[in-house]
Amino acid sequence: YHALKKTDEYWEAYNRASLIDNKKIRVLFAFPPDYTSRQNSVFKKYEDFIDYWVHLSQTSNLIVPYFQVHPAVTEEQISYIKSKKITLENENIVQLIPKIDVLITSVSSIIRLAIALKKPVINFDLYHFNYPDYLNVKGVNTVNDLNDFSSEFSKISTDLYYVGLLKQDMKEESQRWGIIDGQVKKRLLSESHEYIQ
Repeated sequence: YHALKKTDEYWEAYNRASLIDNKKIRVLFAFPPDYTSRQNSVFKKYEDFIDYWVHLSQTSNLIVPYFQVHPAVTEEQISYIKSKKITLENENIVQLIPKIDVLITSVSSIIRLAIALKKPVINFDLYHFNYPDYLNVKGVNTVNDLNDFSSEFSKISTDLYYVGLLKQDMKEESQRWGIIDGQVKKRLLSESHEYIQ
């Protein structure tokens, strides 16, 4: 809530369920931990996955890419990512999600926050965990192979109208995933007080 309220453009985009900038799509690539040793992993090496995402981020003039790593990504892997001449965001994810239009990640708890903030998601199930959590959520497209991911990324990275429609679809959906009103502390205290009595 407070990150959204920092600027009028973030708050307005949230309230209207629209793009922050109507000429660009801000996309966060949130690198997951490395489980490429799993038998069903889409990539056999984590470095191949990094190469793939970094390459994709450079294929559209419409997107402004942001990159962040999961805390479990190793220093060695972070060095490899940085060797690709990209900047990793150090900001807390709660502060970062309001600044983007679309989230691309893999089976992450941050998807919930993105939904609550009306940010469409490509949930790339790289490791075939097959969690059902987000399967029927409007605005969240869960894919588990390269063809489907590439197809969805192509639409999200080249079509402002398509992203706008996804965001509009999430208006009602978002209310089921979080209450964005800055009153969480107040509610927690109230619930605690009721529980203690």
